Amino acid sequence: RSAPAGVAAAGAGAPSASAAAGGDGIVMRDEPYSLRTSERLRLTAWEKLDFGTTAFLYGLSIGFSYSLSLDNPSTGDELTPVAIGALAYTAGAVAFLNLANPDRGDLPLALAITSYIPTTTLLFADAAFDNPSSKRVAGATVVAGVVSIPIAVIAAKELDLDPGDTQLVRDAGFWGLVLGTTGTLAFGGSTTTFQGFSQYQSPTTRKVSVAGLVGLYGGLGLGLAGAHFSNVSLERVRVTTWGGYGGAIVGLLIGAAAGGNTPDAYRGLSVGALLGLAVTFLSTGGLDGIPQEERGAARPAAFRLTPTMQPVIGFNGQPHPALGLSGTLF
Repeated sequence: RSAPAGVAAAGAGAPSASAAAGGDGIVMRDEPYSLRTSERLRLTAWEKLDFGTTAFLYGLSIGFSYSLSLDNPSTGDELTPVAIGALAYTAGAVAFLNLANPDRGDLPLALAITSYIPTTTLLFADAAFDNPSSKRVAGATVVAGVVSIPIAVIAAKELDLDPGDTQLVRDAGFWGLVLGTTGTLAFGGSTTTFQGFSQYQSPTTRKVSVAGLVGLYGGLGLGLAGAHFSNVSLERVRVTTWGGYGGAIVGLLIGAAAGGNTPDAYRGLSVGALLGLAVTFLSTGGLDGIPQEERGAARPAAFRLTPTMQPVIGFNGQPHPALGLSGTLF
C-alpha cells in the first residue's frame, strides 16, 4: 500500500530529516505523520497484537456458534470447533498483517466487518422470529462470519480511510450495541404484583435483539456523522473506549452492590459506561492532530582559546610572526 498523500516526515518506518542525537546514548527521532489525515502512519507492535487478539476472540465466538448447531454433541465435539475457529482466525490475522500490507485504517475496518456481519445475522434472526431454531441461527451466524472474511480483505485493499474516522465508526457501533442491549435489560423489564407478591419479568429475547440492532446501526450512523464533522485521532477513540470499559466495570459493581439484582447491575453498567465514555473523550483532546516536533535540549555555549601564530607589524614597519590566541564559540 502506498502512504497517504502528504507526509509530515521522511516516510513510514524511516527516521525524519530532523532526527537529533541526545545524550546518554539516546537518539531522538520523529514519527511519520500524514498531512492529509493528521494521523501517524506506522503500525505499532501493540496495534498488531491487539488485532491478533481480537481476531482470536472472534474465532472463538464463531466456533462456539458452530458448536451450538450440532445435534447432541459431546464435550469434545463442542470444544473442537471453538479451538479450530480461534486458531483459524488468528492465523488469518497474522497472514493479513504480513501479506496484505495494511495501514492503520485497515485494521478497525477489517475487525468491524468480520464482527458486525455475523452479529447482525444473529440479532436479525432473534428479532424476526419468536422462537427461532438455535441450530439454524448458529449455522447462519457461522456462514456469515466466513463470508465476512473476504469482504473485509477486499474492502481493506480498495479503501484508503482515515484511521481515526474508521476507529470512531467501529467503536460507535460497538457501544451502540452494548448500550442498546444493556439498557433494555436494565430498563425494559416489568414488575407485576399479584395477591401481594411482586414478580419481575425480564424483557424478551426479541425485544433485546431489536434494541441491539437499533443500537448497533444507530451507533454506526452517529459514528459516520462524527467522523464527517470532526477529525479525531485513532488514539483518542481507543482511549475513550478504554474509559468506557472502566466506567462499565465500576458502574456494574456499584449497581450490583446497591441493588443486589440483575436489572440494577445492568443499570449501573449502562450509566457507568456512558460516563466513562463522555469524561474520557472530553479530557483527551490533546491526542488529536500532529504533535509538535521534539527538539533536543539546547546546550550552553562554550568559548575555547587556541594558541596561534599571527603576523604583526613591528616598530620598523616590517611584518614578523608572533604568538597569539584565537577563540572559538561552540
